[in-house]
Amino acid sequence: MNWYFLPRVLSAGMTVIVLMVLTRLIGAADFGRYSVILVTGTTGHTLISAWMVAALVRFHSAPEHGERTQAMILGCTFVLLVTVLPIALLLYAILPDGRGLAVLMVAVFGASHAVHEIGLAGLQIMKERKLYTAVALFRPVIGVTLAVSLVATGMGYSAAVLGMALGAALSGGIALRKMMQHSRPTLPSLRSLRTFLTFGVPLGIVASSGMILLLVMQYLLAQFVGLEAVGYFAAAQTIAQRTIVLPMTSLTRSNEVVIFGAHERGGRTESAEHIKRHFSFLVFLALPFVMLLATASNSVAAVLFDEAFAQNVAGFLPLLAVAALATGLQGNFFALPFTLSRRTDLQFLASAMTLALHLPFSLAAIVFLGGSGAGVGMVMSAFLGITIFFVIGRRLEPVFLPRVEIGAALVGSAVLGLFGMLASASAAVPLFFLCIVAGFALYVALLAWLGQQAALEAVRHLGRVLGRFHSGRSG
Repeated sequence: MNWYFLPRVLSAGMTVIVLMVLTRLIGAADFGRYSVILVTGTTGHTLISAWMVAALVRFHSAPEHGERTQAMILGCTFVLLVTVLPIALLLYAILPDGRGLAVLMVAVFGASHAVHEIGLAGLQIMKERKLYTAVALFRPVIGVTLAVSLVATGMGYSAAVLGMALGAALSGGIALRKMMQHSRPTLPSLRSLRTFLTFGVPLGIVASSGMILLLVMQYLLAQFVGLEAVGYFAAAQTIAQRTIVLPMTSLTRSNEVVIFGAHERGGRTESAEHIKRHFSFLVFLALPFVMLLATASNSVAAVLFDEAFAQNVAGFLPLLAVAALATGLQGNFFALPFTLSRRTDLQFLASAMTLALHLPFSLAAIVFLGGSGAGVGMVMSAFLGITIFFVIGRRLEPVFLPRVEIGAALVGSAVLGLFGMLASASAAVPLFFLCIVAGFALYVALLAWLGQQAALEAVRHLGRVLGRFHSGRSG
């Protein structure tokens, strides 16, 4: 699991560095525009091409497709690229008033992101660990370097989009090249394509629901409050997504191959233990960041941004952290019954119901509460979504919440909240980080003592690492 999970987490950390730099270089309004382009491009990927990633992971070990799955997905990838990019260039030439440029930027970033995600999925199923790590880390490194270099020349937010797109395209291209060394691209049969689309398209639409929620919120903020508010909201949302949701999603991506494989072999009986362990790690990883952003938002924002920007971002962080936890659990745990039973059509229905209610809730929150209503709207939508997923999903493949894990999580949250408040009250930055480290250490120790599975595994792994280090020094 580590070879898949850690590069994704490190990549997310680099994205936060991008956030710190770009907000200082282009300001709140242009950062809002930059965020809208990236969110729209990511949404485009999930709507149009995420089904390829889902099909590759889900069916690479299925007896009816097997090794041919990778070759067929490669063929679909190239068809996508030669279709989408020429259409975007045509629209760029036709549309007036900068709209064509916006469409082109969205298409280029979306296609680049698709290439990167499909490439990483291919490396994962081939178990190309070293190359996977290199590709995952190469994207943010080259993207940050190009984005900052181009923005520094005065090209504005569009240069930042171009830099990040090139980082995704170049790294993804390396992964696709490796995939083609194993499988020659070919077009799928109609039967295989129907299977891939039936399973993957609903999942892609479901995956885009989170991005659509963000787009709706950003549009409402731009209309009723202003583009600067979009920038502040986008910065806070990026922090919450990268520290809470993305590690949870990366954990799911690293575990889903094992969970699906166990379910294919032995059904619910064989996959149950893997699902329980997966839930344990989801909670274990997410809670520290949720409590940190909820109880020490002012200090976190002050560390990351300049004073004026930090004051506006801090107000969004607590509610967005809570919303991120609910969204992460919805997509990475409560969605499992749908994928295990291959009823992604019902998962699509559940997501559509959430999206349909998100707009009126968010509109009312922003109209009555102003910019701060964006956080309230996100929390309402997140808990509505998790409720809908739970009610529908339990009729397909009941997934039970382990009582020990939940009890330990509640105790751990109390401890983390106390240390978060101490960190927030700290006047010096070193003392702030000392409180955070001490709180996390006590959190891990306490959860391990309470029998929380992920904490126990983490402590045992740490013990083995320290043991090897001590043996090496002794030798």
